[in-house]
Amino acid sequence: MAPLCRERNTSLATAQTGRNTARLDRGHDPPDPGRLPEDRPVTPTEIKTIRTGFALLAAHPDELAAEFYARLFALDPSLTHLFRADLKAQGRKLTAALALVVNSLDRLDGILGQIQMLGLRHRDYGVEPAHYAIVGAALIDTLEARLGPAFTDEARTAWATAYGILAEAMLTAPDMRDAA
Repeated sequence: MAPLCRERNTSLATAQTGRNTARLDRGHDPPDPGRLPEDRPVTPTEIKTIRTGFALLAAHPDELAAEFYARLFALDPSLTHLFRADLKAQGRKLTAALALVVNSLDRLDGILGQIQMLGLRHRDYGVEPAHYAIVGAALIDTLEARLGPAFTDEARTAWATAYGILAEAMLTAPDMRDAA
């Protein structure tokens, strides 16, 4: 299967995240399958901001996941069909994936294969490119609600940047499962 982002200068989706916009397709050729998108890396200051916020959220992973899915389905009720399994179990997977990414922000190349496989699995489940914008908006809304005043403009930018990198890597994952 070819990468989803084949055409130059096309916009797969844009997530409106308050005052900032997280671009999920940066209007260029798909990245090298062995490298993460380099449009704008997450800075050390942003990594610290994300990790500080996530530490506050990680104490209550079930509540974080429940609020995320409530916001996601409020934004787009049609997405409920993608979640056939127990949402509590799915929520644990979500928070585990977030923890992996947050803890690996300074070395994302080391988990690129896992990110790409996650993207392929989501493709297999029926996730479409436009869904990434909705997920991004639900994530940012959830973070803002859960973190309150700690979710500053800088935190919003940091999380939107990190999510954009992750989403682009998932969207452009080459399907090499059948190649051999």
